[in-house]
Amino acid sequence: MNESSKECVFVVNTEDNVTVVLYDIEGNEVEADPYPAAKVVFVGGVPKKHFITVDNVGEPFDPTESDIRQPDLDSTDSRRFKFHAVSPLLFDNFIQFLQTKRRGYLDNVRREIAYTYG
Repeated sequence: MNESSKECVFVVNTEDNVTVVLYDIEGNEVEADPYPAAKVVFVGGVPKKHFITVDNVGEPFDPTESDIRQPDLDSTDSRRFKFHAVSPLLFDNFIQFLQTKRRGYLDNVRREIAYTYG
């Protein structure tokens, strides 16, 4: 995150050939977003780490129920969002949910998080 503008952007580290691809709340690849819903870290053009946004209790972000932009980091609200590393399959289900808003994809993500990480 760029501290001066508080906006996440593509990160390219040419020395290590690292690129970070961001996804917005609609599941679209974007170049910059202050509140990305997901991201993938590529090393040498190969995806190495997949991340989705979860709240402070590990629930995946759901744009139909909450706003990733709220609460702000300065808020006293207890709900915070952060990135959580997941498998490529779980990541794909999360992106499918963001793009289609079909609850079945989100249910699969929740079930997998509970089973694997819970």
